[in-house]
Amino acid sequence: MGKRVLIIFMCALYLFVSMQLFSDDDKKMKLSDVPGLVVKSVYNAVPDILVFEVKQKNKKQEMTFVIKGIKDNDVYEFKLKGDGSVITQEIKKPDKDEVPLSEVPDIVKNSSKKVLEGIHLYKAKVKNKKTMVVYELEGIIGDKIYEFEIKDDGTILEIELDD
Repeated sequence: MGKRVLIIFMCALYLFVSMQLFSDDDKKMKLSDVPGLVVKSVYNAVPDILVFEVKQKNKKQEMTFVIKGIKDNDVYEFKLKGDGSVITQEIKKPDKDEVPLSEVPDIVKNSSKKVLEGIHLYKAKVKNKKTMVVYELEGIIGDKIYEFEIKDDGTILEIELDD
């Protein structure tokens, strides 16, 4: 009986470890949980970048990290190996309906900043609806991304926390 239980336990453990090693997994994580060499590579490439998304990817026994951040209203995306070597570094191109933050009225930007003190806005879109102009803003605080819909008079229509 004891041998049987041990064999079953060992098989279950083997399956669990195999699934972890060979799974094509994406796992969101905190920047503080990323190896120091990976973090250092990002900050060496773009000093003072504000990181807002970190994912660990496991594919075919290779662990990589995808790190997104902003600096000067540019959104950067890095793909790095666990040893800190950079696989790719991109500046994400704006969508066709994006507008520079400098073109967003101050009343709209200030509305978002009043609701969420310390938010760093990095993306804006403008939508002309039948009876109003609506701005869609994205910003971050820490590692949380927020989306706003705000009328051109500063009235907030919606605030959403991105997962």
